[in-house]
Amino acid sequence: MEYWTLRSKVGESIMSLFRLAKKNIQNYAAQRLKQFIWIAMSTMLYFFIISIRSNEAVVEKIQHIPFLLATLYYGEVLLFFVCTAVTYQMTKRFLKNRKQELLLYETAGMKKRKIFCLLCQEQFLIYGGAILFGFIHGMLFLKLFTVIFIKLIGVHGINSAPITLYAVSVTTVLIVIIILLSIWQCYKFIQEFKYEQLNKVEEKA
Repeated sequence: MEYWTLRSKVGESIMSLFRLAKKNIQNYAAQRLKQFIWIAMSTMLYFFIISIRSNEAVVEKIQHIPFLLATLYYGEVLLFFVCTAVTYQMTKRFLKNRKQELLLYETAGMKKRKIFCLLCQEQFLIYGGAILFGFIHGMLFLKLFTVIFIKLIGVHGINSAPITLYAVSVTTVLIVIIILLSIWQCYKFIQEFKYEQLNKVEEKA
């Protein structure tokens, strides 16, 4: 009986945090929309570049253009770091603007672990949704993007744009890094806030 009561309370707690996370996303709709668009577009572009570079038919056709091959390779690496760095800065700035809100949660008696879970749920909802959106649309429009790219560089005879395991794997790595980085930022934000509060208490004392 105690087990089911405890399980029920845990379930209710998770659902209440989930509802609060959705409400917070609505309250910060403009900022969250920017994050969503950035991550979705980055995922689509990254998946496209990886797919082009892993497409044997395309690589065979552009072998006589070393500059283009080098651009695709270094573009892949550059986009990886740019996407990660910009996402990191966006999340950092967004969390920094929510210190007052965090203080209200703490005043209301919410534990730091719950606040951390709340922030993580918000990040999962936005980043997870954006990445899924970018991934799906990247796959759907891959052939169209490939045809446009081929026409722009003046190469003919390529009609296929297969979804390769390599492209899916590398894009998945980017997704995992962004999600883990986001969780780490939430944890770091909570810890920094905790130390700030302790310093203020010491100063008052």
